[in-house]
Amino acid sequence: YGSSRYEEAIESAKEVLKSDQHNLDAFIILAGANAALDRQEEASKAAAEVQRIKPDFTVKKYAETQPYRDPKKLEQLAKMLQMAGLH
Repeated sequence: YGSSRYEEAIESAKEVLKSDQHNLDAFIILAGANAALDRQEEASKAAAEVQRIKPDFTVKKYAETQPYRDPKKLEQLAKMLQMAGLH
């Protein structure tokens, strides 16, 4: 995801979910990558799964835990997660 290779990020996240259907990070990647590709329906579904797994999830709290060197990339991720329907 961080390299803007969204299709590959989606495929990788789906592979993870085959063996771990409750993997929060995989659903976060699906939400952000699908939003970046303007696939709102898929992004919203992934965002709903994030909320189901972690009802107290917030984009702000999540962003505070991410070790991005480039703050612009982190801002872009936060924006995509918000577009997916996360707050």
